[in-house]
Amino acid sequence: SMSIEHVLPQTWMTNWKLPDGRACPADKVGLDKEMVAAISSREGLLHTLGNLTLITVPGNTAASNSAFKEKAPWLKQSLLALNLDILDQTSWDEVEIRNRADRLADLAVKVWAYPAP
Repeated sequence: SMSIEHVLPQTWMTNWKLPDGRACPADKVGLDKEMVAAISSREGLLHTLGNLTLITVPGNTAASNSAFKEKAPWLKQSLLALNLDILDQTSWDEVEIRNRADRLADLAVKVWAYPAP
């Protein structure tokens, strides 16, 4: 059985630093303007095509909010080609999420042809 997995987890603050390397306080107190912008950008990408994949239900539970390196074995165990491009990455961030979304969108257009106008 498969379930949807957020590669960058919905509760990312525990194990995922912001792009500038700073940790986001769980209570979001004391944020400067740059942190607010980075958090907003990241939150906007959580539920997008580039950040979502399929994984086994036990894998989803085990991977949960883990850091990217701890999630990789569960993604690999799913044996889905969908996860191969994720596994090729050494880290997972906003740039990779956007890049994967572009790759998947390009593939979808090729696979699901549409009639010419």
